[in-house]
Amino acid sequence: MKRLVLLVTLGCLVLPLVSMADGPVENEPGAVFTGVYSDSGVDENNDGYFDYLLVSVEVDVAVAGEYVVSGLLMDEMGREICWRASYANSWVTSTARECGEGTHAFGVRFGGEDIRKSQADGIYQTRLMLGGGSEDVLEVITTPYTHTEFREMPFEILDLVSHQGVDTNGDGLFELIETRVEVSVFRSGLYDMLGRLYGRGIFSEPVSFSDSLVVGMDTLKFELPVRRSEAGKIEGALTFDLKFDNRRELFGGQREYQLCGYSSSHFEP
Repeated sequence: MKRLVLLVTLGCLVLPLVSMADGPVENEPGAVFTGVYSDSGVDENNDGYFDYLLVSVEVDVAVAGEYVVSGLLMDEMGREICWRASYANSWVTSTARECGEGTHAFGVRFGGEDIRKSQADGIYQTRLMLGGGSEDVLEVITTPYTHTEFREMPFEILDLVSHQGVDTNGDGLFELIETRVEVSVFRSGLYDMLGRLYGRGIFSEPVSFSDSLVVGMDTLKFELPVRRSEAGKIEGALTFDLKFDNRRELFGGQREYQLCGYSSSHFEP
């Protein structure tokens, strides 16, 4: 780096008076939001309902690299509505791009199912965060929407109703664990269900089945076998992992439940 330094002499003390550099300014951000944005509801399957709300923003990139834009959707009072791209996702909605210098467009999706469930109408507030090689925050106010413009989730997985060990051969020891989970069905159709039991030293074979469910509340029953080779390894709580899918719409959900109160002595060795 070339540098020009002007000196002033006071007795025997030499002090720098002016320093000018022709290199980049230290701590200058690699990228920032330009402040330009737009929003729109997107209906991917042409069923008359928005599958998600898309917020598009511009990012001005000074230093090439990978950048990520994530976001949080709130109602006009600042209450949280949505942080994911769809009900089936369990991670924060975001878009990552490899960018060269210049202006780049990013789009962040907010799931229509969560917006519908919130019953919030009007404008929405969106907090967008820029990450990667730089950090910036942009507060966005959307155009007005009504929650009924967005798609309704086909179902919602609710609470674990019960779980118990089952002795199938009358020897006083358990061969399987029976679980019952409540679901709320909003759209009738064929659903695929898969349950699995796991914990420290144990990972059961999955139990799956399909069933036609109608609108309303329903209870799913799973009988999860515990293999003899694993029964002696059970320590602490077990986890019941449930996957539930609407086959026609390829719409899925997942929940995990902790099952406490079991030990290796309860099961057939």
